[in-house]
Amino acid sequence: MDLEMQRVCECLQRNKTRATYGAVGEYTHTPHRSVSGRLGRKCPLASWVVRADTKKPKGYAPTQLDTDLESKPDIITTGDELGLLMRQDFEQQQQEEN
Repeated sequence: MDLEMQRVCECLQRNKTRATYGAVGEYTHTPHRSVSGRLGRKCPLASWVVRADTKKPKGYAPTQLDTDLESKPDIITTGDELGLLMRQDFEQQQQEEN
């Protein structure tokens, strides 16, 4: 997983919020079909990026899913929504450090 995708997935994990492949692709300027490749191997951290139709990551075994994946119904569907969450999360992280 590259650094940009790691930051996105860590933000999603901290906020227990899923985002679609399309939203992540839009936010990272990556074709949505190429997002999986940038995520790398299937693992709980990467499982926060999901298909819009199933609301689950594509091709993941149960052991590869984050245990909190379905703890909230929220699913981000646009790059703008993801950008807003990323900014809010960054600000929250800054406040916690001070």
